Amino acid sequence: MEDILILTRRERKKLDCKYTILRAAQQLFEEKGVDNATINEISELADVSYTTFFNYFPSKESLLIAIYSGELEDLNEFIQIKLKNETSAIKKIEEVFYELMKDCFKYRRMSMRLRETIALKPGFETLRSSIHDIFKNFIEEGIKNGEIKPDIDGELCSLFIEGFNHSLLYNDRSMEEAKTGFEMFIDLIRL
Repeated sequence: MEDILILTRRERKKLDCKYTILRAAQQLFEEKGVDNATINEISELADVSYTTFFNYFPSKESLLIAIYSGELEDLNEFIQIKLKNETSAIKKIEEVFYELMKDCFKYRRMSMRLRETIALKPGFETLRSSIHDIFKNFIEEGIKNGEIKPDIDGELCSLFIEGFNHSLLYNDRSMEEAKTGFEMFIDLIRL
């Protein structure tokens, strides 16, 4: 029998409050930039007290990490649900890349700051490597099933995808430019 997670009313309220703070922060980070959005403004937009904010997040940086972790959970859920029956590794790579870019472009300023925070802070190796590992695994799957050239290095390809993603964000490129460039990359690695 499956375990059913039943949350108490209090636990549901806590999760709702945390979610509300996260969404308010995302909105303000995108509108004002991470450095310019204050905890007071986030608290006000989320309709919680300043003290309540700190019950959930000890700092603005911890809030950024929570947002990034949530996005990774969403991406993994997307992979498990949407790509569950997909057999083509190339299709998986494309779908994950476009899903990632869609979210990054929606919250461009925040996405850039998240990546900077994750890249520069010690102790975030797991977060840093999570998206990299997703692409690396799909590339290696594609090599094994004969879709991707056998001499392709999964590690380097994954790094290229990450770098391409960063370049698109920092150089203010459009989703159409992302698709065009990514299709060129896929053509280079396809068998």
